[in-house]
Amino acid sequence: MALSNDTCGEFVDDFLPVNDISDKVFLWLDTDLPVHGYLGVVATGGQMFDVRDHLLLSELRPSLSRLLRHHLERMAAPVGATLSLREHEIARYVADGWPNRLIARELGISEWTVKRHVTHVFAKCGVRSRTELAAIWRHTAHEPDSTASR
Repeated sequence: MALSNDTCGEFVDDFLPVNDISDKVFLWLDTDLPVHGYLGVVATGGQMFDVRDHLLLSELRPSLSRLLRHHLERMAAPVGATLSLREHEIARYVADGWPNRLIARELGISEWTVKRHVTHVFAKCGVRSRTELAAIWRHTAHEPDSTASR
């Protein structure tokens, strides 16, 4: 169920008592993307979370954040493409018009490595040029991150 920020508090206030929820923990999942997540864990029937439960959830939080990031990036990839994290990152720069030399400098890798990743991205996305990649990237809601420094 998708909730807007306006109704989330109302939903929680209405949902908890009706469903016999006696305790709750909300985890902020930071994905390092423009989209983040919350995970709500609830206890019912008068049960309460103890210190061990909180510690366990704290330990799980980084892994859950990585899983959410991976899922969001896979969902955001152009149709038919399964890009690695690095390929996704490079594809974003290419779609924004960056040349290989600047991408390499920005990421601290060689131009040859960038070229190899670009070749893989082209194959996975079914394109033959940087222009085609940029077109499908934007078509699939891949607006380049305007906060990225050049």
